[in-house]
Parts: sequence; structure tokens; C-alpha cells
Amino acid sequence: MKKAIAIFVMAALLIPSAMAINVSIKDGNIGSTNLNNPPAKPTISGPTSGETGTSYTYTAVTTDPDGDKVFYCFDWGDGDEFCTNLYDSGEQITSSHTWDSDGDYTVTVKATDENGAESEPATLKVSMPLTHSKNINTHTVLAEMGSTTWCPGCPPADEKIEELY
Repeated sequence: MKKAIAIFVMAALLIPSAMAINVSIKDGNIGSTNLNNPPAKPTISGPTSGETGTSYTYTAVTTDPDGDKVFYCFDWGDGDEFCTNLYDSGEQITSSHTWDSDGDYTVTVKATDENGAESEPATLKVSMPLTHSKNINTHTVLAEMGSTTWCPGCPPADEKIEELY
């Protein structure tokens, strides 16, 4: 019996961890152990850029090799996290988030099955770029013959202005 266990241990060390194997060992005692495999790495999709203060919706999906129900935990990269309820393996879910500050964020999603096995994390880079203000400081100058408007850094009045930022 010790040889069979030693061979099993050596084989388990040589087989990649992503592969599921079934093993039966009889020792005269009654009992069994079931292995729990983690869900596959989730697939996440959604917008990769936007504006702060706007809600964006993301989808995630995974499968569990044992057919277990799974829940998803989203880390939005800004200190906010959200975990879902349990869903069937393979069922696509959605979650929404609003970023309050400009910047680049990494959204991370992990799936955990109902027996506690956790997937590898999936990531998606999201950018909330700095918004440009189109307000320009202007000053009105009163002249003897009328008025004119001046703004700091503006081109001379005889040049055509294509676009201001």
C-alpha cells in the first residue's frame, strides 16, 4: 500500500495543477474524500476609458470544473470592492461602478466557488482621463472707440482660431 501512495504522490507532483485527476485507494476502511477544483480565470469586459462621475457596466463570466455555483469579487482599483451573490457556473454577470477621481485604474475580478476554491484574478485597465476645461479667462478692455476682449495667451485677433482647449 505504501508503494501505491508514493507513486500517487510522485505522479501528482509531475502533473500540471490545472489538470483534474481521480484516484481511488482502498485500504480496507470505509471513507472518501472529494477534491474541489477552483473556477477558471474569469473573463472580464467593459469600457476601458470614460469620465469620472459616470457609471460604467462590466461583465464577468467563468466556469467551475466541478459545476459548483460561483460568486465574483470586483476590486475597482480605487479602494471600492463589490462581491456578488452565487451564480450558476457559466452564467454571465454584470456589475457597475463609478469612479470619482481622474486616473488609471486596474479592475480585478476573482471567482470563488461555493466550496471556497478561488480562481486566478482577471484584470482590465481602465483610464479616467483628466477632463479639459473649455473655460477661458477673459478681460474686457474699454477703449475710446468701443470695446475689445483680451485673453492671456490668445493669438492676435487677425489669426483664425480653429479650436480652444
